[in-house]
This record gives sequence, C-alpha cells and structure tokens, in this order.
Amino acid sequence: MSTIKEIFSRMENQFDTSTERLILHHQLLGFFLLVVVAPLLTLLAVGVCACVLTMPYILFSAI
Repeated sequence: MSTIKEIFSRMENQFDTSTERLILHHQLLGFFLLVVVAPLLTLLAVGVCACVLTMPYILFSAI
C-alpha cells in the first residue's frame, strides 16, 4: 500500500514540476490552459459521469 502511495506521490511531483516549467516558459499558453482548458475538462468529466450514472435509469425506465 505504501508503494502505491509513493508511486502516486512521485507522479504528482513530476506533473507539478512539468506544469510549472511549462507555465514559466510559455506564460500565455499556461494561462490559457489554466483559465480555459482546465474548467472545460472538469465540466466534460462531470457531464460524462452524470451520463454514465443516469444511463441505466433511463434504459430501465423505458422498458
């Protein structure tokens, strides 16, 4: 269990480091990614999860 936590912690640190490097090197692109793309991806994930959770109810209520 601690090995999985260490792997995820290492992956998170690598992601944070690469994101910070990208934002410092490409400031406009980083701003666009954080302000526009990240919220859209979050909304997309919420919409997909809502569809997946409600799909069985819709299918079974039609029968």
